[in-house]
Amino acid sequence: MWRVDHGTIPSSSISSEPVRKVRIVSEEISQIGTRVWTEHIRIAEEWGPEQTATFLRGEAERMTNQITVMSAEAQEVAIAEWRARHDGQGRTR
Repeated sequence: MWRVDHGTIPSSSISSEPVRKVRIVSEEISQIGTRVWTEHIRIAEEWGPEQTATFLRGEAERMTNQITVMSAEAQEVAIAEWRARHDGQGRTR
């Protein structure tokens, strides 16, 4: 499982509760993003350490958010497919 620090993701729309934001960043995603940006894509040479750290943190938050949203969407599809195969079982009232 990923160790989680902070970033921004919407809560799942499966719940009947209003949507709220939760801050999450995966440490693994942060490490991978840092490695890709520093070894393969390259950070602008004129950026100082603070600007680089801010950029990499933002990229880790963006990637974590994107993965989380895609996972939530896939989960909703899987639940809908399961319900369709099981005559609507599991619906909340």
